[in-house]
Amino acid sequence: MSATANGAPAQQYWGDGNGLPTQQIAPGQSLAVPFQFKTPKGTKGSLQIAVAAELNEPVFFNGLLG
Repeated sequence: MSATANGAPAQQYWGDGNGLPTQQIAPGQSLAVPFQFKTPKGTKGSLQIAVAAELNEPVFFNGLLG
């Protein structure tokens, strides 16, 4: 996972210190993974989060800060 805020990289933050889960997910099951990114205080503008698994193409989520 990676994020950019207004074109600048955002720092990934793991509040619990555990990072991503590593267990296997059975077919038909799902897993929720909360994550956060830090940006400088007052950052406004576009936000893009990219998520990819190993060698797969990333999926992009776009939004706005501010």
